[in-house]
Amino acid sequence: MIQANANPGYKNESSRLALTIRLGFQLILMTLSCSVFGQNGGTESDSKSRIFFARKVGNDQGWSILSIDPRGMNERTEVAYVSGQGEYNPTVALDGRTLLFNTYRYGGWKLASLSLGSKEAARLDLGSGYDTNASISADGQFIVYEKSTRAGVGLHLVKRDGSNNRPLLTSLKQSNQRVPVWTPDGKYIVFFSDHEGANQLYRVELKTGTLKRLSQSSGNDFAPAVSPSGEHIAFYSDRDGHADLFVMHADGSLPMNLTQGLRGPDTEYAFSDRSYWVLKCGWSPDGKELVFISPVDGNYELHVIGADGSGIRRITTTSASELTPFWAGTEQE
Repeated sequence: MIQANANPGYKNESSRLALTIRLGFQLILMTLSCSVFGQNGGTESDSKSRIFFARKVGNDQGWSILSIDPRGMNERTEVAYVSGQGEYNPTVALDGRTLLFNTYRYGGWKLASLSLGSKEAARLDLGSGYDTNASISADGQFIVYEKSTRAGVGLHLVKRDGSNNRPLLTSLKQSNQRVPVWTPDGKYIVFFSDHEGANQLYRVELKTGTLKRLSQSSGNDFAPAVSPSGEHIAFYSDRDGHADLFVMHADGSLPMNLTQGLRGPDTEYAFSDRSYWVLKCGWSPDGKELVFISPVDGNYELHVIGADGSGIRRITTTSASELTPFWAGTEQE
């Protein structure tokens, strides 16, 4: 079992303390409202949720999408490998019924959806180019995603039925925008971009198009995930030469490294267009914990950690890497 450092080093001790106190107070309130805990960590409400991820199964050449409970038990296949590079990058609508994912079954990376429990996938026909990293709005009406063309990687917004497909940030044509995620109120899209040099996190207001830079790192900050309350953003950063998981306030203030205690030779990392896509994190439905991947003996494994950096636990021990995790409440038992 990998243990987190109980007292990791921080560059700004007062910032660390302030964020820890705030997160800790929220955790106390959540614990009082849901006081039944499982033996292996997690809350009673999270026992009704699932962690979705991609992994190569057996001798398959590409990935399948699987899910497990937050204890790392009761694994099942949600989308089996079909062809090419397979299926990956799952995301689930807030209603817990619809799974959206990337698939290679149509030739090149495209988006498809299915109802959980069903095996019949439906393609989202979004035109030419590779379509990846989709996120569904909280009301279930819109999807934001990446479209990769020869000109680069840009964000597009489309209605859930595939209509009204349009570019989101036409002013940033000379840069790449990646891994978009909605805020719970539907007002903003958070993403990362290299349009000012190194990759940093940004937020665009949908109504006005106003763009705000959220992170101020000397390295690359990427793969954001917005908390269910909308108050915090988790993300990866290579600012210190490792693939570390951070949490900060939604306005970009008080960034806190959660995983400095996991550092080792395997976690050394520098951002690469060829490898960044495997690194994702996701919030538990109650906002108390995060799922993320970290290398163990050269193999990516799923881990769960408290939003304040406490209680880290490894929940997979397989011989193949688990990638692109997403934590969702579902209607399935």
